[in-house]
Amino acid sequence: MSENLTELTYIISEELGLFNHILNLEQEKSDAIINKNGMLLEKLSREQEKYLEKIDPIETVRKQIAGHYSGSSDYDATLKDIAIQEGEDDSLLVKKGTELKRTLEKIKSCQSTNLRMINDNLEFFSRMMNELKEQAMPETGYGRDGAEKGNKVNPLLLDKKI
Repeated sequence: MSENLTELTYIISEELGLFNHILNLEQEKSDAIINKNGMLLEKLSREQEKYLEKIDPIETVRKQIAGHYSGSSDYDATLKDIAIQEGEDDSLLVKKGTELKRTLEKIKSCQSTNLRMINDNLEFFSRMMNELKEQAMPETGYGRDGAEKGNKVNPLLLDKKI
């Protein structure tokens, strides 16, 4: 196994570990959303950002090494292409790359689910607030004599809930 292939395998393994941490955090965020725990959600998001910052320089090195195998700047060599060029079709690199791809797909799916849950919660709370405002707002209008009549319906309801 060449030095580049060994280093690339190590890099993919490192990225896999970091992305697995991100996946775990994303799953914890699902629980935080379900429990409507905004503070935990914010904390988990900050932790994810730290992992993403660690991934960035590793990804830069991975791209540099992969660039040696691509032959042109318009084409990014796949891990399978690199393994074939190195004469190792069924290498650990390809297996780790496949595992990394699955992990990234899981993260994407989990993020999509979390986004849906957040949007559903926002819609629910928006409707609830609109309903509360309607109940707390004065009903005004003018009677036949031209005088304004105003009745407040549950005027303290909004203040009590907020």
